[in-house]
Amino acid sequence: MARYGRKIQAQEVLSQSSFYSASDRRLHFGLGGETSADLEIHWPSGMRESLKGITANQIVVVKEGMGLVSDKKSVKG
Repeated sequence: MARYGRKIQAQEVLSQSSFYSASDRRLHFGLGGETSADLEIHWPSGMRESLKGITANQIVVVKEGMGLVSDKKSVKG
């Protein structure tokens, strides 16, 4: 779940695959004019993690139990 301004977005990763295909496991949250968001992750194990003040316009990698493990500024086109 992403919280920014007065808004909340929620998404789920639904991993599926078949012969020569697989679903993308990345989630994309459009924040409009906001510059950061607070993220709350509910893992299948029941564990929850919160990340505060994640800057917009980047790709972040989060691993269960480890929190934010990588971030990379994306290029605006």
